[in-house]
Amino acid sequence: MSWQETFNSFEAVTDAPGGIGYIRQVVFELAISGQLVRQDRTEAPATDFLGDRVLEDAGNSEDASIPSRWAYSSIELLGSIVGGGTPSKKNDSFWHGDIPWISPKDMKRDFIGESQDYITEAALGSSSAKLIPHPSLLFVVRGMILAHSFPVALTTVDATVNQDMKALVPFDAQLSPYLLLLFKGLKRRVLDLVARSTHGTCKLPTKALFSLPLPIPPLAEQHRIVARVDELMALLDRLEEAKKARDATRAHLRDAVLAALQAANDAEEVKTAWSRIADYMHDLFADPADILPLRSTILELAVHGHLVPQDSADDSANALLEKVAAEKTQLVQDGKIREPKALPPLTSDETPFALPDGWVWCRLGQVLLEIEAGWSPSALKRPKEGREWGVLKVSSCSWGTFRPDENKALPPGTHPRVHLEVRDGDFLISRANTIELVARSVVVVEPPERLMLSDKTLRLTPSSNACVGYLNLVNLCKSSRQHYGKHATGTSASMRNVSQGAIRELPIPLPPAAEQSRILEKVEELTTLLDRLEETLRASRESQEAFSASVVRAMPEDRLGVEEGSAVAVG
Repeated sequence: MSWQETFNSFEAVTDAPGGIGYIRQVVFELAISGQLVRQDRTEAPATDFLGDRVLEDAGNSEDASIPSRWAYSSIELLGSIVGGGTPSKKNDSFWHGDIPWISPKDMKRDFIGESQDYITEAALGSSSAKLIPHPSLLFVVRGMILAHSFPVALTTVDATVNQDMKALVPFDAQLSPYLLLLFKGLKRRVLDLVARSTHGTCKLPTKALFSLPLPIPPLAEQHRIVARVDELMALLDRLEEAKKARDATRAHLRDAVLAALQAANDAEEVKTAWSRIADYMHDLFADPADILPLRSTILELAVHGHLVPQDSADDSANALLEKVAAEKTQLVQDGKIREPKALPPLTSDETPFALPDGWVWCRLGQVLLEIEAGWSPSALKRPKEGREWGVLKVSSCSWGTFRPDENKALPPGTHPRVHLEVRDGDFLISRANTIELVARSVVVVEPPERLMLSDKTLRLTPSSNACVGYLNLVNLCKSSRQHYGKHATGTSASMRNVSQGAIRELPIPLPPAAEQSRILEKVEELTTLLDRLEETLRASRESQEAFSASVVRAMPEDRLGVEEGSAVAVG
């Protein structure tokens, strides 16, 4: 793609994630390589302006294909370098004066005349802080921000800086505006110089930075470059505001239709609200992250009894509980399960919302036959391979779908506990995890052979009269997450635990058996639709990101070959 085509596609590029930032960087890089404005043969070369400040033999290590009237210089040749310092914080007479004391936290704009902190004249004479005349170039040389950014700015008033910064006082003030965009254009090259200490602190080695070859055009061309960059930045500002406006409109409409869906009180209202979403889905949702609230809403509608219509011909949930109780009694008499522990009666504060006719609040343990804990022997750090035995990691059950590859292989010679092998249709819960993920559950689909439960995973066996898929939905809903949040124990924020008792006592909204199946079928239908939409959005985003990134990657190789007396037409 030519640069002309790129700039003609400005709006398409700026719609991409980070697209405007990419294009801003492209503009700066074009500007400092002589590819943005016309060179003029009648103008005096940069060497006349620089005099003895030209860096000799810079082309030996840098790309020397700058225009013939340009020259290379360096920070240490272009002016005076001034460091910073911090007056004693214990001396109040040094602070709250009228001299800006600029630190990296102030470096958020191109032109700086104010700061969060100010010092006094007394501080100048009693510390390493020095008064820097304007207009000088300020840049950060130490701090974690250098991991991704190189903040630069011009002073509009005399100021001081702290020890994490340096200032370049140019030998000629006319050079300052070009220096600002020069260092913006060199951002990637400067960040390549950043070193990290053993503690992770980022620092720019001043020797390498100060000797970095800087491409300098003739003075008159500098003025044209700065004017052209200002013009393009203004255009990008307008495009950015337009994008923000489009995004705000989309978010407003998306929030409105989502609110209507969340407020639906029955299946008919859900159908109406969903049809509005379906009609404009590709206009309302632009980011894969936008789909998560929709998934959560569908889950809450499902467990509130609003997703599918009730059928008066269905047996009630109370009838279902009677069948489960009879099943348990028979299994206990047959010696197949142990007598379950009695569960405490539900209190009113444990039932956070009203249920449709035919539904009932109960505890999860009332519809479970048993809970089985896993085993965690010493395991290898790698996943199992082929016919090896492996044991699940807690992450296998943490993300809504079963991830069998999240496992560790058993060492040779370790005898597996075959009865703990994961089976198709298993209802698994992670009993130990972070507070956000603890007690998350999955229903296993087609697991690999020879994979065991770990001691941090529990296998719940529901009654044959209940729908395991529906119970999994309930376990993931908002009220269940609140229950586990209250009952999780442990002092470490990185690992919390829930007991089998807390799982058995989970209050759940229970529909009739037939309705459980209808709910699960509807949720799976809508989830499949959202999966497709999310995949489409992710593919579109990746395509946009790749296109934007290609613009920047093309910069060093895709030279425009601007000749003297010609210019790039951009806009």
